[in-house]
Amino acid sequence: MLMDLNDNNVTYEEVFDVVIIGAGPAGASLAYYLSADNIRTALVEKKYHFDRPVRCAEIVPSPITTLFDEKIEGINRKIQFMDTYINGLKASSIKSAALMLDRELFVKFLADRFTENGGKYFNACKAVSVKNLNFSGERQKRKKPCILSETACFNLKEATFFKLKSRIVIFANGSPYFKGASGSYGRNEKEKSHNNSPNFYDDLMIGVNANYESIKKYENRSMIFFYPFIKYGYGWLFPKEKSFNTGLAVKACVLEEDEIKNIFLKFKKHLLNAGFITGQEKQNSFVCGNIYTGGLKTEKICGDYLAAGDALGLVNPVTGAGIFNAVAASKIMAGKLAALIKKIIENEDSAETSRDLSNEHELRVNYFTDIKTEINAYFSKSISRAIDKRRFMEQNWENYGFEALVKKCWVSFKDYFKRD
Repeated sequence: MLMDLNDNNVTYEEVFDVVIIGAGPAGASLAYYLSADNIRTALVEKKYHFDRPVRCAEIVPSPITTLFDEKIEGINRKIQFMDTYINGLKASSIKSAALMLDRELFVKFLADRFTENGGKYFNACKAVSVKNLNFSGERQKRKKPCILSETACFNLKEATFFKLKSRIVIFANGSPYFKGASGSYGRNEKEKSHNNSPNFYDDLMIGVNANYESIKKYENRSMIFFYPFIKYGYGWLFPKEKSFNTGLAVKACVLEEDEIKNIFLKFKKHLLNAGFITGQEKQNSFVCGNIYTGGLKTEKICGDYLAAGDALGLVNPVTGAGIFNAVAASKIMAGKLAALIKKIIENEDSAETSRDLSNEHELRVNYFTDIKTEINAYFSKSISRAIDKRRFMEQNWENYGFEALVKKCWVSFKDYFKRD
């Protein structure tokens, strides 16, 4: 049982420039970039192990390597082509340079570099509350250094509380978690009653991904499968060196509780009948997760808090891909935040004992506006197009020729890039 949080049971406090909540690709890459710029950063993750279990299909565009000045770890295999199947028949084969990650190793690489650069990683620690200490928006003076946020954390290993104070807090803990009471995925009355957002299910896909040991030898091709029964989504088979990932994503609002597992079994039967799998492969893992498809949420870059990765709506609403966008956006954010924090520290050092916070507030607003502008410039066009395609797909799934619909709404076809 958790203790009540008060000053008497807080074991210690520590001060940072930035606290990041969530150590997935977004949080870990942001920590990586900030620590490389000598920004005092804490990374808080509730999981005991790096990014485990992995809740994605682990495929990323090859240009992710250009976002780093060193060779990244965790690359399992190169992919050269994307094959798209509609109702079991190959409809497209295009060049599509991608990489299969061992995502756990990739995130560990980022976190290891972060700690080597002086960052502090808190694993098995859950952020339970974040409090803004700058209660008044009025002109005021405060002793330096200016700490505006306090993150209370619970150490799951030691059953103790601690506090991390910081100038800025970044939420990189993914989209709203969606899980049935018994570990199943799909709608039930309990989940619906606890969720007050009318658009929650409208903007959510539920995905399953299984990893199997390979028996067949696969070429360097990603394989995408569209069937009417995978409603508003698609299935995949992505080969790794000694295994493969296969799974599917379905619109959350059309699912009843536990139904997605049955849809996956039906999809797997199609793969077996078509000879893509043998049916004798050993299953290494099976995970479920949510995919937010509502688009960019740059309004979550405000005040003393920012969102990153899935929490910022950086997932492509059609493909569900988000790792590349998360890392690229983290690099943008880190550069701007490092410059902001260095400017704030410079202002603190020039003040004798205290200073006027109104100028600092203006400085924050300007830098956060720059982050929003650059994020929008980099991502809004592709994500907006994907939102339009997803809406068209969902509106016409039942009353449009299925093959024509897929060719209009999937990225491997020319019609996807045409303006409607």
